[in-house]
Amino acid sequence: MAPKSAAAKPRAAAGATTSAGPSKAGPDEKWLNGQLKQLEAQRAASSSDGNWVLEPHQWHEARLNEVLARLLKGSLVSLPAEFREGVEFYVSQLADGPSALAPDAFYDDRELYALLPQDTAGVGGENEVAYQRPADDEEALKAIEKIRAWSETSPHGISNLAKLLKAHQGSALAQEAGLVRISGLLGEQRGKALEVATQGLAPRALMALIEASVLRFPRDPLLQRVGCNAIRAVALSEGGLGICLEAGGAKKVVAVMRAFTTNAEVCRTAAATLAAMANKGKDSSVEMSRIREAGAEAILMDVLPYHSNDLQLDKIARTTIPFLRG
Repeated sequence: MAPKSAAAKPRAAAGATTSAGPSKAGPDEKWLNGQLKQLEAQRAASSSDGNWVLEPHQWHEARLNEVLARLLKGSLVSLPAEFREGVEFYVSQLADGPSALAPDAFYDDRELYALLPQDTAGVGGENEVAYQRPADDEEALKAIEKIRAWSETSPHGISNLAKLLKAHQGSALAQEAGLVRISGLLGEQRGKALEVATQGLAPRALMALIEASVLRFPRDPLLQRVGCNAIRAVALSEGGLGICLEAGGAKKVVAVMRAFTTNAEVCRTAAATLAAMANKGKDSSVEMSRIREAGAEAILMDVLPYHSNDLQLDKIARTTIPFLRG
């Protein structure tokens, strides 16, 4: 039997007994342990031609262990059916071994964890396990300054920006700076024809860049907030709404609101993004259908009780919902 990896250790610790005696595992805990066991076995079975499996599996194992820890401490009550289905699909892809699937056919859905509510249990308490941004080194800080001043909007220029962000994918601040700059560049071009010099600001390319940045730090509220703002900028750009929706823009915004339901600032920005989409798409049945199918009305209704004193969020939601109902 292969030795347990570092990624599997939290799972073993999570099941340890306490002074109060062992607790009976619930169905969600049993399910999570089953998925983790399958991922561990798939990694152990990886041959030289299956080494590409290691990085995504280790990433998902770490996230699933975080979910398990939340269930055990009570900050997460249950797992949404959509989350379960997504994890089971991810695991099932390599049920017959890494050699059964080509790497380019493998679907690595890292947005799954945005389906879970934000961890707010223990805030202010001595046992709080809050998200903290990783510190940036000197090289990352220099890159951040370069990103903030970025002005090259040709396809080559935006490609270079994407490469710079990828080179500093461990820096949440770098990803934030990139998303803010994308919003700024699009804002400068709003209402203008897309000239040759700015064709790098094509909506499809920008949506891919935005998605890559926000997926790197799913627990970072500020990054998710500026990500929603960047999606709104793409949706409002010339010809951008349809492409934004095709790329799942509305679904991504709804997922962010679902994950950060209790965060007023995130919800306010995300709601404003859905409102902008609905306002621009109100004359297109196809675009409005995509916004509705993303669950925009339901999430707006769901977050309102958490922010009953937030007049701005209340106004955004209540003026947008009639558009969505048609």
